[in-house]
Amino acid sequence: MTEQPSTPPEPAPDPGPGAWTLRRTLHTASAESWDLLGAGGERAATVAVQYADGAVDGVLAVPAGTADDDVHGVLARLTDLLALDAAAGPGGVVHWTVTRAALEDFRRRSPGRRATGVETDLATARARIEPVLAGMFPELVRLNDGGYAVDAGSVRVFVSLRLVEGTVLVRVFSITNLDVPVDGDLPAFLLGLNLSLAVGRFALDTAKRAVWLDHVLTAEQLDEATLARGVATIAGTADRYDDEIKSRFGGRTFREEGSPVEQAATLAAPGMAGGYL
Repeated sequence: MTEQPSTPPEPAPDPGPGAWTLRRTLHTASAESWDLLGAGGERAATVAVQYADGAVDGVLAVPAGTADDDVHGVLARLTDLLALDAAAGPGGVVHWTVTRAALEDFRRRSPGRRATGVETDLATARARIEPVLAGMFPELVRLNDGGYAVDAGSVRVFVSLRLVEGTVLVRVFSITNLDVPVDGDLPAFLLGLNLSLAVGRFALDTAKRAVWLDHVLTAEQLDEATLARGVATIAGTADRYDDEIKSRFGGRTFREEGSPVEQAATLAAPGMAGGYL
């Protein structure tokens, strides 16, 4: 793979009218992204670049209604400022895609688009996930498998990353209850809850006698708003129903085993508090 610049440029003002500043938001071995900030510090556009052998693929997201001439000028300046011709190498190709969709949606898949580092590289995905979780929760536990654990209300929420068939999948889940009866009315109750949920689903692990609530995101959905909404919804739903499940069907809540902040060493070791997972 063609090496990208080892020390990408620091934020620099545009020399022309309507000055803007680049603020880098992501940097990995194969991908980078920036916000373009206007003179007042507001985000005017976003840029994502993927480096590969003999090619650089860039995505520029601009507000709806941006004139073509303005877009072409920004692309030319970005190509020079980020030294993309050098990154592509002799005979290489610098390919730009422009979207006038909402800025938060610029990573969505389009037909024939090459997968980005966010979608295929676990380190890149973690670089997006960790700041979002750290901004949402006062305590964040980093697990040995590369995932995360947080406490929210009376529940514990986990965020796990896996590479499946070349694509990063992110599973947001909470184990709400343990030692529950696996027969009786509990399965029907959980199925009924699933009908009312827009995000997440309940499942019953009959072997472990445990209730799960989980939601899976693809890595291309890892913009801040989508990830934060998914984590918050799983946390809120789990917190709403764990005590009700215990009171109606027995067993105990998962958080009765303690806090991941207090038991970080236990969580990081093989298995978890209580031997589950």
